[in-house]
Amino acid sequence: MACILDSPYASLWSLVKQIGQERTMLPGFIIEKVLDYIRDCIKEEHLFDIKQLEPVKYIAHIDQPILFITSLMDECVKSEDVVQLYKNSTSRIKQLEYIDKPHNSARDKETIDLAINFLYKNLT
Repeated sequence: MACILDSPYASLWSLVKQIGQERTMLPGFIIEKVLDYIRDCIKEEHLFDIKQLEPVKYIAHIDQPILFITSLMDECVKSEDVVQLYKNSTSRIKQLEYIDKPHNSARDKETIDLAINFLYKNLT
């Protein structure tokens, strides 16, 4: 088994808070209150705490090869999140690659070839 993580976030809570502040220009304490309300609604309705979606806490438990892909142009998940995940990974085989594409853009042939070669090398 091998993993390809393209623009993964380190913490959903931090990501949503960051996006809320960037896109609304509201003060952080207001964003926090709104997010706390949304969190409570989700917990009540789905019995799940979105604050627990923190891949950075669990990445060290993945021992399969991991390819991390990030972009300095990503307007959603900052490359710092991906670098943090990469640094916290204890996988013996890990690779960090930067691409020049926004978050929701189609990946070019070079990036797809990179992923295919990573999988081929680590699955055979």
